[in-house]
Amino acid sequence: MSKELLKKVLIGLGIALLLLVVTVGAVFVVVPRVVARINNPEPAAASQSTEIIMEEWEFLTNLSDLRFIQLKFRIVVPSDKVAGEIRAREAELRSDILAFLNGKSTADVSGEQGVNLLKLGLLQRINAHLVQGKALKVYLTFFAIQ
Repeated sequence: MSKELLKKVLIGLGIALLLLVVTVGAVFVVVPRVVARINNPEPAAASQSTEIIMEEWEFLTNLSDLRFIQLKFRIVVPSDKVAGEIRAREAELRSDILAFLNGKSTADVSGEQGVNLLKLGLLQRINAHLVQGKALKVYLTFFAIQ
């Protein structure tokens, strides 16, 4: 083999070896970081969808057709500030929710559509009293008509 050809082969092998070392090094650096992100998502991503599920509220009252409704629900809010406002206005909220429930009949709150409208009505009643933000959802945890 000529010296020129041997020199080109050695340079090619050196470049290939260098590329191999860089690739293996990148795998050892990048793969653990990717696995760590998959197993432990960044706190910033979790804080974007922060929701607070408040303590359960319970009501037992009569409906407009003289039957009784018993329900328990939890309010979902976006922040401690809104949760604090709901706690501060609890008496007026409960009074308004009782009036809302007393105006409903068994037919109004029956079936899936009736329950969904009930949850929407509760959410609207709650939000009508809030100044510092809005409640996001209402989760029914117990519901019975007698």
